[in-house]
Amino acid sequence: MKERIGDLATNIMLLGKRYYGSEGSCYEESRRCQKALCEFFFLEGLFLFSDTVPFLGWLDVVTGNIGKIKQTAKELYIVLGSWVKEHRERRRNEGIKGDKDFIDVMLSIMDESNVPSQEADVTIKATCLSLVLGGIDTNVVTLTWAVSLLLNNCNVQKKAQNELDVHVGKRPQVEDSDISNLVYLQAIIKETM
Repeated sequence: MKERIGDLATNIMLLGKRYYGSEGSCYEESRRCQKALCEFFFLEGLFLFSDTVPFLGWLDVVTGNIGKIKQTAKELYIVLGSWVKEHRERRRNEGIKGDKDFIDVMLSIMDESNVPSQEADVTIKATCLSLVLGGIDTNVVTLTWAVSLLLNNCNVQKKAQNELDVHVGKRPQVEDSDISNLVYLQAIIKETM
């Protein structure tokens, strides 16, 4: 369950692309990103000797944890670099049209403030990484908790399903405009948070 919710949160957050599930338009990039993010979340929870006793940091090198951390950082840096490069190329070829995502806005701000390209890229990558890592993990935990609570309370689950049936009907997805009508579901989410 947690893995599926993680895939959902990542799909929604990552630049409007479908990164998980059936093979999307950018399958190779998605696998690389998924592997790097999973490895990051695993490494985030590791015990490092240097965190508690700094002079034992050599044990982190011997265990291979430092090498894994550096490799994962390098992999995330490559993925984020491809995102920025893709946005720069699209802006160069098509100009700035239609809806802009976060990277487009950051590139516009950096262009206006005349920040050198390399420094701008580092800033954008770091900001995107912070948002992605912070947003995915917290969303996954919250949504997993909400689903587990719904599964343990059949009456609440039935009321939520009835409300969805009444206001959304047979449509395959809930639209933003539906949310204001889904009072009971909003209450469930607020109580979960």
